[in-house]
Amino acid sequence: MKTRFVAALVGFWLLGAAAPAAALEVFYPPNGTSIVRANYLILRLTEGEADAIEIEMGGEKSGRIETAAYRAIFGDFIKMQAAWNPGENQFKVYGFKGGKQTALIEAGIYFVSDPLDSAPSAYEPFVFHQAAREAQCAPCHNMNPTPDQMTDMDPAANPCVGCHKMMFTEKWIHGPAGAFQCGVCHEDGPGESRYEMRQSDFELCFMCHEDKQQEFDSNAFVHGPVGAGMCTLCHDPHASSTIFQVQKPINELCKTCHEGFNKIHVLRAPSGNPHPMEGRKDPAREGRELACSSCHNPHGNNVRYFWRDNPPSKMTLCLRCHKK
Repeated sequence: MKTRFVAALVGFWLLGAAAPAAALEVFYPPNGTSIVRANYLILRLTEGEADAIEIEMGGEKSGRIETAAYRAIFGDFIKMQAAWNPGENQFKVYGFKGGKQTALIEAGIYFVSDPLDSAPSAYEPFVFHQAAREAQCAPCHNMNPTPDQMTDMDPAANPCVGCHKMMFTEKWIHGPAGAFQCGVCHEDGPGESRYEMRQSDFELCFMCHEDKQQEFDSNAFVHGPVGAGMCTLCHDPHASSTIFQVQKPINELCKTCHEGFNKIHVLRAPSGNPHPMEGRKDPAREGRELACSSCHNPHGNNVRYFWRDNPPSKMTLCLRCHKK
């Protein structure tokens, strides 16, 4: 599947005077880096070196984007939306002046879209919130918000929202993220990278989800990620297109680790027909479809295989749906 160039021009920013640079520069994400979110492509143009640009991704070109009128008002930084493929992505940025090509950048980044994926060693994890990068955005953006600003529920007053608003476009939004309570989970702490999580997954999540802590502590059998305190391995802490903010649709997420299970479960019903895993309504959960979580509690339980409702036998589990 080739990379798709999405919506052409979204916006430009004047970021103040910049040091001399090449005719074109990929500001975000830089060449040779890996990213875990893939909302933008931001370019920087040197004054007078290009009056048009063109982006090519996966053999698909954006078409010429004339820059003169925009640069007179907004300066040299151009922000676009680009849909990266999971894994490695190669792209090119062309610069033109007077109709002739004057610059070319060939770059590659790695999009880590899977919670169990990791980028090859050739790609360095990209961290934006470092002093040198923030300095280039500071003329227009508040790069030093106060704790109160980081929890301001007004998106126009919360400095985090301006750049990170794409996190909140999914259907299922985590409560603190939907209320723009960024400072609850992230702190402006010391070190090279700012705004790291205040605590580990478990410690932070249990600040609100006390009921889950009690549930997990009482389970005799615990699912591996839960036992390791890795909430964000399965749940996106900001938003997701799937209920409960899970990283992928339930069955896809489970098969990330539990390979070999297709649409038909390995077990067979008394009739001899394979039991479906999806594509049908779940009789025991109104409004939901069949999924791995129909029979298994994804966090753990007091019976082996995390059967839902702790049934004393497999047959009892079947009776949740097949009432006779």
